[in-house]
Amino acid sequence: MFIFPILFKIHRSLPKEPFMSYLQNSKTVFLCISIVLLICFFSCFAIPGHAAQNTAVKKRFESALTKSLAFGTPVKEIETFDGWTMWMGWDGSFSETYDPMSEVYAWVVYFSPQGLFVALQQAKANYSSVDMYAGFDYFYGTLKSPDGNVLRKSYLNSLMGVSLSIDAFDTSMLPAGPLSQVSIAVSSTQTLFRIGSLKTLQRGVQYGAGISTSFALLPFSLPFGVSLDFESEVTAGFYPIILWDIEPDSSQNPVDQVLSQLQVMSSSTDKSFPGFYEKEIADMMIPFMQTLPASSDMREFIDRDSGTSGIDSMIREVEQWLSSGDTSKLPGAIDPPLPPSAQYETMRPVKAITDACFELGYEHGYRATGRDDTIYADCIVTVNCSPGEQCTLTVTDDEIAALVPGAQPEDFDWADIGFDIPPENFLMGEEDVYWTYIEEGVATYSFTSNLDSPFILGVQVWPSSATGDKTIELCRRKVEFEETFTVPDVDYGAIEYDNSTQGCPSTSILGNDADGIATLRALRDQVLITSSYGRSFTAWYYKNSPLITSLLDRYPAFRAAAKSALQALIPAIDLIIVR
Repeated sequence: MFIFPILFKIHRSLPKEPFMSYLQNSKTVFLCISIVLLICFFSCFAIPGHAAQNTAVKKRFESALTKSLAFGTPVKEIETFDGWTMWMGWDGSFSETYDPMSEVYAWVVYFSPQGLFVALQQAKANYSSVDMYAGFDYFYGTLKSPDGNVLRKSYLNSLMGVSLSIDAFDTSMLPAGPLSQVSIAVSSTQTLFRIGSLKTLQRGVQYGAGISTSFALLPFSLPFGVSLDFESEVTAGFYPIILWDIEPDSSQNPVDQVLSQLQVMSSSTDKSFPGFYEKEIADMMIPFMQTLPASSDMREFIDRDSGTSGIDSMIREVEQWLSSGDTSKLPGAIDPPLPPSAQYETMRPVKAITDACFELGYEHGYRATGRDDTIYADCIVTVNCSPGEQCTLTVTDDEIAALVPGAQPEDFDWADIGFDIPPENFLMGEEDVYWTYIEEGVATYSFTSNLDSPFILGVQVWPSSATGDKTIELCRRKVEFEETFTVPDVDYGAIEYDNSTQGCPSTSILGNDADGIATLRALRDQVLITSSYGRSFTAWYYKNSPLITSLLDRYPAFRAAAKSALQALIPAIDLIIVR
């Protein structure tokens, strides 16, 4: 099973505290700043003509939380927009084949009146389809914090996602590329949140789209799927990457307040650090924030405190579904997420935006340490490619020499060059960095992508005497694609969600005994998958289900004996499970 170490490597390739460092001599710096601010404050207060300047200073530093922020240093809570928080990001997930449990690692960007923050998160979940092997998703969400003006890391750690998804299988998958030989589903998802295993849901929602790959015997999974988190944790963060310190305005939607700040960043002509990254992030983020985040449904959800929005109605329907105890079928009143074709198109830019935010965070973290062992080229180069065709990234010795004072291009003959690899290649088990070297002035990395979502890849030069024994982080490569990846339209209204796991031996044996099947499913979710032995048995059971079911069909006496045994066990199982 190679997906486990690879996706774990994705998570670990980013340090769990990627920006963990402290500003040197911070006490002295803060003392000096405080003295200067006091002088400015009293001088402005004493001169009537400077009243406007005094107000601006007061607004900029009125937040105690903002005053305590330092790049490279995480905080345990961030401010909210009158209780509301928004976020975007992407995640990688994996599971053992046929094991109905997945692990998810997420890279998340949070929006706050203070600015933008990044965090790493992870979760474990039980899900209805047992043939998903690995995948990744892009998402955007919003949540009303119970703590009012702050969102605490401890609160996020208590939240468990309840995800409802629909899948479509792409029939236009190109014959070349890392995903060309596997079954692939394009999914759209809506996720709601509860605290622990409570049936009551929080006032929040997350929309996502992505792909999952499968090596199962069946070439497709159930069109509808359900995933229930049972573990969740913010493993690193919140790390500030951009500070703007908005004064929250309850009369204005938070998305409009964020867009206003992004417009200011986009108009900047600063090409130094961090201005360059901030403008790049704003230019990518503005078009996205004008779509789903600014939609009428999302605006209504945030603006109507009475809880009468369409999303609030959907949350109440899901609460009733969870409370019913029968999660095998979704009630018809719950609208599924947007069709995969629409949701995927909306979420296309999220990966590249998130990548840029984390790249900014990494450099902030490095600069905060005061180290001098890396040279950064603060730039992003766009490379245009087509899905299913070879895409080539190039590094020249001239590009490297321009970053090292006094160096000549020929100094970097045979220099070792490392290219980060695309997310699809991660899923298929390749190393996280492709290493090559400069030969005749050039180093190249070629790959083929099946999807058309843009992403950003890092490129580095290994330390050597030519680099002054320093690592060189070259211009990031932003890979953009022709939008040729098509998602089929499916009439989901004609399909009924069914989580009865058709083809499983227990379903075949018990037939219409819904209570008995529910008991066995509860045994799986509450007992078996909580231990390594139970998970191994569950994985073996699903893997061999087709064979067992065929034997039951061939030998009726065997089926009758198995049914009697199960019916005798079910009352005992009922004693150890929680309804």
